[in-house]
Amino acid sequence: MKIAITAILVLFFHVSQAGNIVTFQDYLIVNGDTLVLSNRPLDPYFELYPDLMPEMDEPYTHANNQYSAFFAIKDSTFYLTAIYTDKTDSSSSSGLENLIGSIFNTSEKIRMDWFSSTVIFGTSTLGVNKKVYGKQKHEMFLVAAVSEGQVLSVKTLKAKTLKRMRHQCFKEFSRTPECAELHQKIFHTTVSNPGQFETYLGNRVFDLTSQINQKATLHNNVYDS
Repeated sequence: MKIAITAILVLFFHVSQAGNIVTFQDYLIVNGDTLVLSNRPLDPYFELYPDLMPEMDEPYTHANNQYSAFFAIKDSTFYLTAIYTDKTDSSSSSGLENLIGSIFNTSEKIRMDWFSSTVIFGTSTLGVNKKVYGKQKHEMFLVAAVSEGQVLSVKTLKAKTLKRMRHQCFKEFSRTPECAELHQKIFHTTVSNPGQFETYLGNRVFDLTSQINQKATLHNNVYDS
């Protein structure tokens, strides 16, 4: 059963596996193209409401997460359009169940009014379909600045420019107690090599520094303490 499910995910999600680590990617639909996201815009939401984290029927033990999400930019607005795991739905064209209905109680796309962050998604100077080519020499990145669900700007950046931007974000994050707590949780030690930790986090640092307006989240009334 796991083999069959994995085959579906490889075709639909581009699941990548290196050693024992399985990675499920998120995607962004913009201007008719479906592009791979380099960070995880929903992770901060599920950290706020961990009971809502999507789970697979047959979870991978060594996985960075257990779901793939699809987002869209339309009319300068940032939307969540789908969440998938290995749960199936025979009535769906993909054969997979969109979990937006069970998590957010709606079948419509959701405007992410609670979300403010930098969203990184890949493109390339190679090919007209803007496919992601990984570590190609001429790879470019699209960077969207999102404030409470509004897309303020979308810029094309070279990898080295994005690296400088990410480094500045990490410097700010490294001064917070959350940085030390995360390092302790992952490595069970204090931060002794910031550069190594920065490399380990990569674009995830943008998620870690996202601003989440809890009052604007769809579950605030349910979980408000």
